[in-house]
Amino acid sequence: MLLLPSHACPQEIHAIQAFRSQIEADSSTGRAPILPDHVLERLTRLYEVVLI
Repeated sequence: MLLLPSHACPQEIHAIQAFRSQIEADSSTGRAPILPDHVLERLTRLYEVVLI
């Protein structure tokens, strides 16, 4: 496990928010977001798992 530096989390959140169509429901079709909550939680955690 690799802890991320303190500046990494805000950068990841900014990157995720740049793709609103992936994280918000589509009001024209009623479809759920492409990325479910459990994926967003994994993308914004404070560490990464590295397999060697």
